Amino acid sequence: MSTIDIRDKVNIYASQTLSIDDYASLSLLYQPLIKSKALGIYQTLYSLLDRSSLSADGMIFSNVLDLIGSTQDEFEEARLSLEGIGLLETFNKKDIYVFLIKPPLSPARFLQDTVFGTYLLSAVGEQMFNVLVSKFRIEKFDRLGYDNITASFDEVYESIDDAKVNVNGFILGRKNNSSVNINNHNFDFDLFESNIDETLLENGLTPQIKRLVENTLVMLFNQSINKNGYFDQKLLIKKAALLNKHDSLGQAPMLDIKKTVNSEEEEVMNSIANTSVKEILSYLWPNSPDTYLKTISEIYDSISYLDRSVLNILVFFVLKAKDGVMPTASYFKKVAEGWYKEGINTKEAAWAKARSLRSGSGNNPSLSPKNTKGNIKSNEYSREFTQNGIKMEEL
Repeated sequence: MSTIDIRDKVNIYASQTLSIDDYASLSLLYQPLIKSKALGIYQTLYSLLDRSSLSADGMIFSNVLDLIGSTQDEFEEARLSLEGIGLLETFNKKDIYVFLIKPPLSPARFLQDTVFGTYLLSAVGEQMFNVLVSKFRIEKFDRLGYDNITASFDEVYESIDDAKVNVNGFILGRKNNSSVNINNHNFDFDLFESNIDETLLENGLTPQIKRLVENTLVMLFNQSINKNGYFDQKLLIKKAALLNKHDSLGQAPMLDIKKTVNSEEEEVMNSIANTSVKEILSYLWPNSPDTYLKTISEIYDSISYLDRSVLNILVFFVLKAKDGVMPTASYFKKVAEGWYKEGINTKEAAWAKARSLRSGSGNNPSLSPKNTKGNIKSNEYSREFTQNGIKMEEL
């Protein structure tokens, strides 16, 4: 993670202007999550833009800090908050940094978003959350009983020729709404019904419940469109996990700045996250039977809902804790399901979870050591999985 030097140059860009609704969304919806310092920095960076080009080039970072009245550490913390919540993107080339200011979500998209909506509820409480919702609620025109007699374009205008207009360069404007409506679905409710305990439904799988399931799936799909406008499977898993946690616990999760891993541990964490399963097995248990690799391969083939880096860390710490005893594939799946339900979907979260279990702060027995006669012991071999001199035995 790069830290900006006070002598570095800073360029600022934006793709569109902010509206009154954008400012309301920033102040009332985003500010409780990112806090006033980060919001102030965001607004100052935007105010520095030239109105005609929406850009500001060649500023010295120390001058920007003086204008904001912020220290380097305060700016860095605020920058990470803005980046994490999708209001800022940062680019670097040598001693030049570029800040790309992103517009906030509309109030409707923010409040209906599984992640942002639940975090805001947690931050301000249910009473204030309802007040904020009412601030953005509008009365819709009731069309019942009215006929839509609006003329279409081709009913009014006649095309003169087929000439095309070529426009070069970037044109001011927002992306099209990526929401998706599904009218003619092919959802297999028989399969769905076979995988749930229908006795928990007082009146069975009624049309109302079916419709609720459909709407929830559509909502999650709509919220899983990435910044490029395409469906993101990992984003869907993240949203679904958070929604499940919120519904099952009856409370919204708290939003906090992620605790960083120290530089030495980070290198080890990244090494494990990016190492092949075969290498992980050979590092811990050299000369292990081929059946062990087959079991591990089965795990990776069947657990698709966890990111590969998260699964790597899970497998590594389970293998290390078992000290030569290869658990069954179903055992790994059970641990993975537990992590998934907890919303562990980044390598940093996986690392913190595994370390807490190793230190005994967790009550999950999934990583408890077990020794059996005849096991392959990792300490019988001189090979050590190391990264920059750190012995994995110390972890």
